[in-house]
Amino acid sequence: MEGIAISYFQNLFLLEARGNYDHLLSGIGKCIFEEDNQRLIAPYTMKEIIEAMFEMGPTKALREDGLPAVFYQKCWHIIGDDMIKFHLQILNEGMEIKHINSTHIALIPKIVNPFTMKQFRPISLCNVIYKILAKTIANWFRGVIDKCIDVA
Repeated sequence: MEGIAISYFQNLFLLEARGNYDHLLSGIGKCIFEEDNQRLIAPYTMKEIIEAMFEMGPTKALREDGLPAVFYQKCWHIIGDDMIKFHLQILNEGMEIKHINSTHIALIPKIVNPFTMKQFRPISLCNVIYKILAKTIANWFRGVIDKCIDVA
């Protein structure tokens, strides 16, 4: 099973680009205008980090570091300032994230006795620090994403 998983994910994530898509993009009109753009290029704030932290489900699946979000939420009065500073360094100053960008993938079988990767449902177990970053960025786009993606 290990070999099947390795082969599946290598093929999925290591495929080379198949061509130039500029001709497709040229037919798409602008959907982000100046007001939206100014919001998107503004620095992230302490408030946005805090919102992302406390919007997380406190007892959802354990993360890669073994600690659920509730640990961070309950200890925020102790660790909050350092967490905010750390996240703002990444988001506003471009500090590298490779040391926190670690994810375990748990494979949940969809059927009894699965034998291909498509018969598993992958669940990503990211650490809470990384999840705060991802949620902050996702929240950042919340106000403009509906202008860019057609529901049809």
